[in-house]
Amino acid sequence: MKFKGKNMRFETVNPAIKPRSLKSRAAALILCLLSLGLVPRPAFPSEIAALLSDDTEAYKTVLSEFKRSLAKERITEFNMKGDLEIGRKIIAQIKARNPSILLTIGAKASEIAAKQAGDIPMIYCMVFNPFELGLRNGNQTGVLMVSSPDSQFAAFKSIIPALKRLGVVYNPQKTLPLIEAAKSVLARSDLEIIERHVSSSGEIAQNLKEIIPQVNALWLIPDTTVVSRDTFVYILQHTVDQKVPIFAFSEGLVKSGALASFSPDYSEIGKESARLAEKILNGASPKSLPPVYPKGDLYLNLNTAQTLGVKISPDIIRKAQKIY
Repeated sequence: MKFKGKNMRFETVNPAIKPRSLKSRAAALILCLLSLGLVPRPAFPSEIAALLSDDTEAYKTVLSEFKRSLAKERITEFNMKGDLEIGRKIIAQIKARNPSILLTIGAKASEIAAKQAGDIPMIYCMVFNPFELGLRNGNQTGVLMVSSPDSQFAAFKSIIPALKRLGVVYNPQKTLPLIEAAKSVLARSDLEIIERHVSSSGEIAQNLKEIIPQVNALWLIPDTTVVSRDTFVYILQHTVDQKVPIFAFSEGLVKSGALASFSPDYSEIGKESARLAEKILNGASPKSLPPVYPKGDLYLNLNTAQTLGVKISPDIIRKAQKIY
């Protein structure tokens, strides 16, 4: 073909091929190159649907950071207000819009989207245990609400350098992937996990009695069988009586009496969610993107440290993001 004039008119060499078919072939070629990542995606914004579980301030913080990090993208916000029926209706609306990505913030939004959002690429966040909700198929990735096991263990060892045996009580049906990830890290260290399995909260007391005499500290992971408001009160009382510190998975548990946690803040979760979104918008499949461990911060409860007789070095205290 050859071009003429300002209007870029083309002439075909073979008169049997119509200009329209050439345009169609060119469009198909561009789509193919886009899918292979060989040409940049178009400059116009793609729609991202963001579904919040409710009006929790933490969820709003995550979404705000997500929007700030993706300022050039078109992000449409939906809120199911904690109501599953509202959530189902919103998912139907989102599917009709066919966005490039569905971001879900919170467990309720993530669970209902996983069941009903179909083949829309999905990023979940603000979910303590996505494995428990079945968020593992090829169309989903996300940002975990805990920091990586190696960063947690390094923080715990900095607080108690003599730490050798870390106890953990968990339900394998809910949190086995978290324990397996931890064990792969511990294989390269001198820290040992002493574990006990439970299938109901009624089994916690006996397992705690068995495990506490064998460990230097107890590690709480986001397992809903083990950690609830009532069970945490019991676990805290028992460990304080036995002078065994708790290393937890969230700042909130430190505020409530655990000795420490190394956990991410909400802004960091928003940033990591945006990084995943950029990769998907640029052609990556969620299946190729494993869930992300966000960076963490150290939180300490010095009142608990004093009660347990744990001496924490001033250098570690200075590094803490927040102290209670």
